[in-house]
Amino acid sequence: MHNAYWRWDDPGPALLKSARGVKARLKAKLVALAEDNGVENASTMRKQELMFAILSAVRKRAGAM
Repeated sequence: MHNAYWRWDDPGPALLKSARGVKARLKAKLVALAEDNGVENASTMRKQELMFAILSAVRKRAGAM
């Protein structure tokens, strides 16, 4: 019987696990980049907030030069 949701030869579960790992590493890299640019409370921000804060910090620093 064919299961429409998942097959043994389907890489779905492994791919999903891999995607979660990539998302976690991306968040960690964004937090590190934010901290390097002087963003406060970076570890508590969402990814969208981190990207905006990083761009704002870089823009502010570039304007001050």
